[in-house]
Amino acid sequence: MNSAIADTVSCYETHASLDSVFMYAHAPGDPPKGCEADKALEWLRRINKDCGADEVLATAQQELDQFKVSGGMDLLQEQM
Repeated sequence: MNSAIADTVSCYETHASLDSVFMYAHAPGDPPKGCEADKALEWLRRINKDCGADEVLATAQQELDQFKVSGGMDLLQEQM
């Protein structure tokens, strides 16, 4: 699921906007290195490790809400 979210987010976000979004969502640590998809995936993995799956889903929902994706949680649940 994390890789599907990271791939989708990386199509719409720049390095700077990813940093902003994940820091706003209280993602742990400094911004990871790498391309947008790698950066998003690493941050989602950190959240999952430190906070658990519920926090990953909440962070992903915040991200999807920015794009006005209707049924965002439904999309995430289908990926699980």
